[in-house]
Amino acid sequence: MKIIGLLLSLTLTIISPHQLSLAADQPPTKPALTPDKPAANAQSKQLFKQQLAENLERAKQIEQGRLWYAGFGLDSGSKAFRGDVDLVQKRISQINPLRLSFVMDNHQQTENLDRPFAHLGNINELLKHIGKHKRDTDVLVLFLSAHGNIPFLATEIGDQRYADIQATQLATALEQVKDLPSLIIISACHSGSLIPALEKPTRIIVTAAAKEKTSYGCQPLSNNTFFVEEYFGDAFDPTLSVKANFDSARKRISERETREKLIPSEPQIFIGEKMKNVADRAINQWLSLTTAPASSAMAAR
Repeated sequence: MKIIGLLLSLTLTIISPHQLSLAADQPPTKPALTPDKPAANAQSKQLFKQQLAENLERAKQIEQGRLWYAGFGLDSGSKAFRGDVDLVQKRISQINPLRLSFVMDNHQQTENLDRPFAHLGNINELLKHIGKHKRDTDVLVLFLSAHGNIPFLATEIGDQRYADIQATQLATALEQVKDLPSLIIISACHSGSLIPALEKPTRIIVTAAAKEKTSYGCQPLSNNTFFVEEYFGDAFDPTLSVKANFDSARKRISERETREKLIPSEPQIFIGEKMKNVADRAINQWLSLTTAPASSAMAAR
């Protein structure tokens, strides 16, 4: 037994330095790209310019009303936020293949960005350009997915916290599109707290949770948040209205939260006075913009 023990000890002594050498040869994990890194920030700006140039060129070629989709995944802590941006974009694209689509998120990347960073600066810059080029017959769908609190959305890039987006800051940014008929969708905890600052007669605002409530599905490996999954997932019906899809999704979310013994999130909806005519209209008819635009219907009221 002593001989066996001695042999094992010698073996471990021989192997351990080799193992340590291999471990030392492993490259360290590269830090995620963030806006404070000049090269990464330059990449983000270039990607933003590319999306802008492509969409503005396409916008010139569309004679009817244009549908602008702007999706922002504001947090790097979960892949659900990018997944949300993509799922909503998928549904919008199925309804209107001619949509003008801008997607930005903070999904962690260490080499090269494939999308611009999502933060208040880019939200503000994009809305400025949309406001400059919009027509009266256009519609905006603005989608935001993030962690949140009262009354703000958190911004995290590369596991670094950046300035929160306050409800008043978002309201100021949206003033650049003036009275453009808009559907604003926010998937975040306490997102209902943003509604008062964003209310306008020409807006429909849908949020994942009430002011005092949390929402769910933002774990690091989640594909989507609960709200986006239930609203825009397999059960989404484009022949139903924004309001009907909301009511259906809210019911499914409530049932899911009950099964999982979670505190109800209580999703909220605000419908501006001038949007009541489209809130109950099939969403594929409204957003396809092949029939009378919302602004014409509002003018007739």
